[in-house]
Amino acid sequence: LVDAPAPLATSPVRNVVDWVLRGTWKDRNATKDRTCLADKDCPRLREQGRGERVPGHKRAARETGGWCRNGRCAGIDARAHVYDLATRAWALPLILAEGRFSSQKAKQRLEQLIKRMRSEAPEDRPSLLEALSTLDAELAPAWPTVVTGDAAAV
Repeated sequence: LVDAPAPLATSPVRNVVDWVLRGTWKDRNATKDRTCLADKDCPRLREQGRGERVPGHKRAARETGGWCRNGRCAGIDARAHVYDLATRAWALPLILAEGRFSSQKAKQRLEQLIKRMRSEAPEDRPSLLEALSTLDAELAPAWPTVVTGDAAAV
């Protein structure tokens, strides 16, 4: 395994990385065990302007704004990106609106996937691997599989 590089001292996500990996948060009130009393106690990310969102979804995933949920800060992970793919006007909604589908069933599969990806609760969203396999109409493997040279030669 290779360690990721340390974040720059000027990085806007440095405090979030410190909080997630080391349990410290320098300029917020979040505690080491992630307990909180209000949303302001939890780490938040500043949304970068990356294009319009679809109507009804004018902000990033709920947890990226700092979310005190049942007395604990909701974690920020890759499922926030899954939410973005389903709410950015130039991503999956554009494919749904303008795409050519092989069948009505394929279009319905994408509609259902987008609905799951837009869930407010991160644990209700699919992983990116699950989302991609749903689009491919196959079940996602529990772990990524290793392809050997023999299998690739087929």
